[in-house]
Amino acid sequence: MKRVVLASLVLFLLATGARAQIFLSAEDAAGATADAASQGAAAGLSGSDTVDKAASSLDATVTSPAGRAALAMSTPDYPVTIGDVYSVVFLTAGGTVTIEAPVEADYRFALPNLAPLNLKGLTFPQFRDQAEKRVLAAYPGSSPRVYIKAVSVFQVFVKGEAKSSGIRYAWGLSRLSSLLGEGTAYASDRALAVVSADGTRRTYDLFKARRHGDLTQDPYLRPFDTVEFSRYERQVSIAGAVRRPGAYQLLPGEGANELVEYYADGLTPVARPDLAVLSRRPDAAMPEGSMVFVSIGEAAGVGLRDGDALSVPDRSSYLPVIYVEGAVRTGAEAAAQYGTDRIPWKPGDRLSRVVRALGARILPGADLRRAFVTRGDGAERIAVDLERILFAYEPSIDLELEPEDRLVIPFGSLDIFVTGEVTKSAWINASGLTRLSSAAHPFFTRYSSFRDIVVRSASGDERVYDLFRAERYGEIAQDPYLVPGDTIVVKRAERIVTVAGSVRRPGTYQLLPGEDLSDLVEAYALGFTERADLERLTLVRPLSPVSPTGEKLYLKWSESRDFALTDRDSVSVAGLEELLPVCWFEGAVGAGSDKDRLDSSNRVPYTFVPGERLSSAAKALRGQFSPSSDLQSAFLRRGTTLIPVDLGKYLYDKDFTDDISLEPGDVVIVPFRQFFVSVSGAVELPGRYPYIPERDWEYYVNLAGGIDRERNSGDALDIVTKEGTRRAKGSIIEPEDSIVVRSNSFVYTFGRISGIIGTVISVASLVLGIIQFTR
Repeated sequence: MKRVVLASLVLFLLATGARAQIFLSAEDAAGATADAASQGAAAGLSGSDTVDKAASSLDATVTSPAGRAALAMSTPDYPVTIGDVYSVVFLTAGGTVTIEAPVEADYRFALPNLAPLNLKGLTFPQFRDQAEKRVLAAYPGSSPRVYIKAVSVFQVFVKGEAKSSGIRYAWGLSRLSSLLGEGTAYASDRALAVVSADGTRRTYDLFKARRHGDLTQDPYLRPFDTVEFSRYERQVSIAGAVRRPGAYQLLPGEGANELVEYYADGLTPVARPDLAVLSRRPDAAMPEGSMVFVSIGEAAGVGLRDGDALSVPDRSSYLPVIYVEGAVRTGAEAAAQYGTDRIPWKPGDRLSRVVRALGARILPGADLRRAFVTRGDGAERIAVDLERILFAYEPSIDLELEPEDRLVIPFGSLDIFVTGEVTKSAWINASGLTRLSSAAHPFFTRYSSFRDIVVRSASGDERVYDLFRAERYGEIAQDPYLVPGDTIVVKRAERIVTVAGSVRRPGTYQLLPGEDLSDLVEAYALGFTERADLERLTLVRPLSPVSPTGEKLYLKWSESRDFALTDRDSVSVAGLEELLPVCWFEGAVGAGSDKDRLDSSNRVPYTFVPGERLSSAAKALRGQFSPSSDLQSAFLRRGTTLIPVDLGKYLYDKDFTDDISLEPGDVVIVPFRQFFVSVSGAVELPGRYPYIPERDWEYYVNLAGGIDRERNSGDALDIVTKEGTRRAKGSIIEPEDSIVVRSNSFVYTFGRISGIIGTVISVASLVLGIIQFTR
């Protein structure tokens, strides 16, 4: 019975010439099941397809191709777009069939063995229904499913009142509003024209889309649309006691009524419509501009112009006020300066409410215990303890305030005035232990002198201090404590010079009268380093009487110790290491810390000490090598001689038997390492192929001529790393991986053993015939 079934199957395959897949490997079956399941749940995103939850628009949230495809499938009105790639999956007797095809430029979608579909004007759900019905009619019981494999990115053109005319890129769910940022500050959002590829022109109002959610005014962009920005005619602003303050572009015929009632959504309950202010920008008739008080009712008859600003005050702006002054911050700056503020007063208002409303605006230096309230033009002075009001409240000590009361919060620390060569002359408020340096430093300019700062007391006494001596030698007497009423006078520095290079304390210093080059080097820079080249001092003088562009001088220390320096001179002391010989490393070097593989050749210099060996240079530059560097195949070029060297032995094997002494002008060539991927098994051209990063198995199998379908079914293959472990089929191929395509086709296997089976049958028949003949 088994022989009959086997023979029938063989005859059927031979008669039909079938090459279809009969068996699926376990891996392929699992992959097909997982693929179908993942496509069935395509609206769920994970991994690199996650949505950026912080963004505010669809174009910003979906950043990956798979994420966009999933979003398109979950959007009921996603329009079929030229260039989209759709996947049709259905079942047949031979297994699962997957068809992937793009939407053509004429919106046709081709299904093999079926008439093409015209998808123009269809949404994806409409296309999906048509395609599934057509496949189901041709293949009953095939359970067809249609998915979006990839969405296309297409071009649109922007022109008119745009920042720059030109091509922009969009996809099927990009709306017109996504291009609003392409317009200039004068572009209108009330009349954006969209000219489609067939010449149809439509105009849209994005304000209505934003205000009312009218998406008909914010359509999807389509391939090759042209978006034309126009310049607005009138943009006016409204502020104050309205529900929606802001700047709005008015349409022809609209005025103050529409601005207040429609655009600003009406007045708030506390508005004073009778005291609105209309401000107009300067023009030819009124170069200084204008401002008039109008009531909202009267403003209806006033035509609004471009740039007009309407402000509607609230009732609290006209309430009586209470003044607060002293240690109170009135602006964004936290500077401890005397401030004055006004707070609206209401009947029954108490001191505790005003103080708590000030909150963090009370400066840290405030003396809360010595505050007071003045009343009646200052004739009456009432002492108040704000410390108890804030932190040990008792109703009996709270004061009921009256209009025009003035709350004074004094400073509990000292006031000092800074002036002279400073960023600004100002009073500063400091504690009792404030030194001169901490008070003056924040106000220094690049021209300020810190060698002769004058401190003038309230009584007129003057003292001069040198902050350099205080900082360099710790002479505290040169950085005294300040007292109330002191005035700090900062002078302009006469000579500021810079010293750099091989000195112990490079920096910028202010010289005193009579000091020269020797003082700069020995007293300020604390002398030369051990590696200083005293015969090569360079002086750059940008302010030279000899040349308007300055000059550069080369000095020897032995001859120029008393050289006179001028303001802004810069002295550089060369190091002996600059005289050391140099060799070069070329090729696969220069990787750095942020680059794993090199993609271009580099040239890196290396300064060495005479007698230094190549191994030392290789160790010093080991961070410049990458996985692309073929250290074992390096060589040293010395003149016309090439010397092979194995840098890997120096770095990793600690083998220095053939180490080489470096000579000036040596060039060490480090070639690039070439990686390969092996392809074997059921392919047309098995062999080793150059490794290309970020490619999958299909790329290398195609290099090998593709899969031999006579021997392989179901794309069954194994990926083996150079360590001998297996890699998942969907993984990215790594260097030295091996791809083994299995010979698993039944027809191929049967063909290989059919001759043996025929021979065995013939021998058996011969034996049986002999046996029958001999009986």
